[in-house]
Amino acid sequence: MDDPGCLAFVGLNMVDPGCLAFVGLNMVDPGCLAFVGLNMDDPGCLAFVGLNMDDPGCLAFVGLNMDDPGCLAFVGLNMDDPGCLAFVGLNMDDPGCLAFVGLNMDDPGCLAFVGLNMDDPGCLAFVGLNMDDP
Repeated sequence: MDDPGCLAFVGLNMVDPGCLAFVGLNMVDPGCLAFVGLNMDDPGCLAFVGLNMDDPGCLAFVGLNMDDPGCLAFVGLNMDDPGCLAFVGLNMDDPGCLAFVGLNMDDPGCLAFVGLNMDDPGCLAFVGLNMDDP
């Protein structure tokens, strides 16, 4: 909080590698967003590594399990329009799951997260996170 340009989610349960850690969401450099710490021992889990908004043609997803419909499906990655990337198909039967809708790479200051579990106030919802105005 001393550095408003750096938003880090820490303190998740690192003893349980099945938990998710968000480390170093850097609002000063909106082209650099790294998600680390997902459970790589479980190939059904999702890892986001090096989402590079400066090069919208380069987006690495590791470990998606397409055999499990409860896992995340990427639908409509439009390489003709790299500014439009839609994430859909997370398990909406489980409202504790996260849905990413409408990541707009043309405006890296605008990243919307919707569908976090609002029944659990311990969960976090980002709606219209504006990296240009931390």
